[in-house]
Order: sequence, then structure tokens, then C-alpha cells
Amino acid sequence: METKPGWKSSEFALKLLAVLISALLASGLLPEGSVPLKLATIVGTLLAALGYAGLRSWVKVTDSKGAALAEAAAPGPSQPQP
Repeated sequence: METKPGWKSSEFALKLLAVLISALLASGLLPEGSVPLKLATIVGTLLAALGYAGLRSWVKVTDSKGAALAEAAAPGPSQPQP
């Protein structure tokens, strides 16, 4: 499996969108208590959570595959160790 650059990943896109929404919230351009402000807050939070969950899932799958490959490559009892 080929590894693509980090900036081309979906996790990066989610985080970038979350950061842009956070910047919009911090700018004060949206009126306090408005529906757009509330929606932007919810969407930004969800994007950050999805990015984190996706990354953690990928790490866990990669770790489990790596452990399985290492176990399969390890010499068994009948094979002499170098």
C-alpha cells in the first residue's frame, strides 16, 4: 500500500476545515447567539472529533496488521534463529 503525503489525507482536510471554522468563530463575524454561529460551532466540533476518530482507527488497524506480519515473519520453533 502506497503512503500518500499527509496533506492529501482526509484527516488533514477535516482538521483544516475545523481550523477554518474555528477562525471564523474567533473572528466575531457571526453574531452572538445566531443560528449560523451555533451551526458553525457544532460542525467544527464534529469535524475535529471525526478527524481524531479516523486517525485513531487507522493507527489501530496499522498496528494490528504490523503485529500480525511480525508474528508471521518470526521464526517458529522448528526454524533456527540466526
